[in-house]
Amino acid sequence: MGKKIGICRYCKLEKTLIDSHIIPKSFYDLKTQGRYTKIDCKKWELDKVHGQNGFKEPLLCAECDNKLGILDRYANYFLYLQVPHAPLQYSVEIPFIPFYFLESKSFNYTLLRRFFISLLWRACICAAIPVSLGHYEDIALRILKREQVDNENLFVPLIYRKETNTPADLCTTIADFHFIGENCFYFRFPYYEVILLTDTDSCNNKLYARQLQQLFNRQHIKIYKLMKNTPLDAYFYKSMQIIQKKYNKIRPINLAKKK
Repeated sequence: MGKKIGICRYCKLEKTLIDSHIIPKSFYDLKTQGRYTKIDCKKWELDKVHGQNGFKEPLLCAECDNKLGILDRYANYFLYLQVPHAPLQYSVEIPFIPFYFLESKSFNYTLLRRFFISLLWRACICAAIPVSLGHYEDIALRILKREQVDNENLFVPLIYRKETNTPADLCTTIADFHFIGENCFYFRFPYYEVILLTDTDSCNNKLYARQLQQLFNRQHIKIYKLMKNTPLDAYFYKSMQIIQKKYNKIRPINLAKKK
């Protein structure tokens, strides 16, 4: 794409726009995977158009892109350097699934929360990704720009670390779906699976919504470690088989082929 003159979606000023990555490019440059192909979030097939380093569009000016880059760099440091070395505990809520438990002294809650909000906001303004935040898009932007007091009942993340040692760990996509009766957004990027619940106040299952908020707050974060493929991974079956050939050091997946 390259640079062009247009209205920056962040500062709303006419400036030279640069190609902004939706999922940070640094997440794709891990030595264990190199370059790989994305998955179309509607067809559940390999997306060869956005294959090398993810979805990107000329959405922001360089100055605003750098503001979000601060959040991206922190998230990269936290997710890929801190989490894997955090102590593992075993889940009570989900038997036999361990989780990383990080307390407030080991992470910056504000930066990490703003990263997830920025990730969701960028996905919803990217034309190549068919998801929409509706009126929450403006709320997310205002929170990011600190023009509105943050509401911690909005944009609540449920974070899983994928350590199945299969191609499922490398799948990347963005989609929206319904979860516990509420509109949610689903992100897959290297070694992580994140579900973002838009608004816990409007969630029908209040008990589950409160439980989600207990997983990510100012005091601590729980990140579940998935060592086996989930039913959702079956959607990626064909794509994972192709990725398997490219990354032959990863053992074959053990899933029934999707009909």
